[in-house]
Amino acid sequence: MSTATTEKAATETVVAIDPRQVQIGANVRLDANVDKEFVANVREEGVIVPVVGYFDGDGHYVVVDGQRRTLAAIEAKQATIPAFATRRREDADRIVAQMSANHHRVGITAAERAKGFEQLAGFGMSAAQIVKKTGYKRPEVDAGLKVAGSDLASKATERWGFLTLEQAAALAEFDQDADALKALTVAAERGSGFDHELQRQRDKREDREAIKAFAEQLTADGVTVIERPPHDHKTILRLNHLDDAEGSRITPRRTPTAPDTPPT
Repeated sequence: MSTATTEKAATETVVAIDPRQVQIGANVRLDANVDKEFVANVREEGVIVPVVGYFDGDGHYVVVDGQRRTLAAIEAKQATIPAFATRRREDADRIVAQMSANHHRVGITAAERAKGFEQLAGFGMSAAQIVKKTGYKRPEVDAGLKVAGSDLASKATERWGFLTLEQAAALAEFDQDADALKALTVAAERGSGFDHELQRQRDKREDREAIKAFAEQLTADGVTVIERPPHDHKTILRLNHLDDAEGSRITPRRTPTAPDTPPT
């Protein structure tokens, strides 16, 4: 091993440090944004990704990358956190490194979260345990597990990156309704109105089910049920446009062979 390699190995190591004893160096972030969910996750799992910093001339560890993890560990009362000890960077190099690290980080996609929740459930973890261990909120975990159980929803999250897990889970309700799926996908991509469109599609589905049930009741009572003709049909007239043998206008409620129809 060369001298340079030996020196690098000696100065670039992972050590356990007390987060309360470190110094947090200058950082480009204006707000560390240490939210309670992150603190709860650190309290449960500890700091998973080591912070990055260096030991100054007095032997104090200075955090360069990882102030949020450090502050969360202090609030979560963690005795130690893993830290990567490296050489001290010049100020310009430090700023470049901080900005590059945050700029190039990519969060996992909705499809990947759903797959992760599914795998954890496969290991016997309940939704509540997944929430506690991962720090994700319960509605997202529930939605992710629902997506994982639907082939259509799973493929939708893989194809359309703009879908949230909650939106993909909603799509699973309409896996046999192409028109509803199209309308919901368009609303999700537009970025607004998804909840309104979801309720509209649910209302339409409820109406169809009510009409189907009523038609089945009429059929059971011996009444012939036909499909509604198109609006531009020229040879079929509405019932209230016809007269009976006595010249009186026929209405649905006066038709002797059909029960009263529900109001429209």
